[in-house]
Amino acid sequence: MKKVILVLNTGSSSVKFSVFSVGDGELLPLSRGELEGLGTAPHFFATEGGARVADAYFSAEEVATQGDAVHRLFDWLKGHCAGLEIMAVGHRVVHGGPVYAEPVVVDERVLEVLTSFEPLAPSHQPHNLAPIRALAKARPDLPQV
Repeated sequence: MKKVILVLNTGSSSVKFSVFSVGDGELLPLSRGELEGLGTAPHFFATEGGARVADAYFSAEEVATQGDAVHRLFDWLKGHCAGLEIMAVGHRVVHGGPVYAEPVVVDERVLEVLTSFEPLAPSHQPHNLAPIRALAKARPDLPQV
């Protein structure tokens, strides 16, 4: 199986993603895309090498939250990217406060501290943390950074 890292950038109405293969000390881009319009008119699309490989629409009920979007993304990855093993997920989190200025592996304590910074970025931080929580429940063995 090809080892990959999934990178997520989650906002209030979208989840952007990139998939990178891990090999020989460098990351090579494999695919990227977005699930936009969360809770309104969700639209999922993905590209590989500039070519569109996915284009789907969902109802607002099917993809109402960032967690729903991450689950849809994982479903697509399982179906479209058979033979890939996700080794870790990297997240863009807007605020690490005075505690986290560098990437860290997210555990319950780190998530608790990041949650405490929600008042500093209320329009962003809760949305950034939602997929971390969703994946911690669905894939507790999967490292998240």
